[in-house]
Amino acid sequence: MTHEEEIEAIKQATFDKFKGANRVWIVEDYGSGFMVHDWTPEGVAPPMSYPTLRKAASRLLQLFGIGPVAPQTWPEEACVGSITTGTDQ
Repeated sequence: MTHEEEIEAIKQATFDKFKGANRVWIVEDYGSGFMVHDWTPEGVAPPMSYPTLRKAASRLLQLFGIGPVAPQTWPEEACVGSITTGTDQ
């Protein structure tokens, strides 16, 4: 098995474990910011994008539902579906 195949097998095994989870939270580093994903057996919430890891971590702590965390000083934005503007045509 090549190194790449071994990595893919580990990733697949991890995702297979997610199927039975009550809830899964993922923080994705995409280079210029971070995405927080919240998955439940009933569905997925829209991913939330943050410019800093500190903001992504704050949101993740809120999703954990552990009680009050540091106050959030910025508004949340989420889009379910798509947005069409005049420049999209």
